[in-house]
Amino acid sequence: MITRYDYRIAAGHNVALAALTNVETLPGFAGAGVRIPPASQPVNPYPNRVIALSGREYGDGLITHVWEFSTLPIAALEYLITTYLSGGTVASAPVTIYTRRHDRGVYARYNAYITYPVPGEDYRYTRRHVLDLRLRFNGLELL
Repeated sequence: MITRYDYRIAAGHNVALAALTNVETLPGFAGAGVRIPPASQPVNPYPNRVIALSGREYGDGLITHVWEFSTLPIAALEYLITTYLSGGTVASAPVTIYTRRHDRGVYARYNAYITYPVPGEDYRYTRRHVLDLRLRFNGLELL
């Protein structure tokens, strides 16, 4: 089955592009023959805008990014937590991601920290699925 988008991830920093895995192919991410890609906005390279006395505006702060899934099997969320967050024993962990940059369809590789999704805030449970999952990444650094 062909993937629709090119969002990729791997545990650890500085992982080569060829070693990143497309999230649509992760265990639990394909249901009833349909791949489940995330939705995201392009990375904002200027998360905190500061205006200098001269009137010039510049960016400051750590870059954050979010992948959103409208619905995923619970097994997919458990796989993410087990694989990238040490089974839930850490609040965040280093990853390398390949995600949309500024322009639609243009991707870039980043070092980042994936954060543990908070139930009720970053997703909701149903019997077999999680809804509205927001998978957050902090401290993006372009590679």
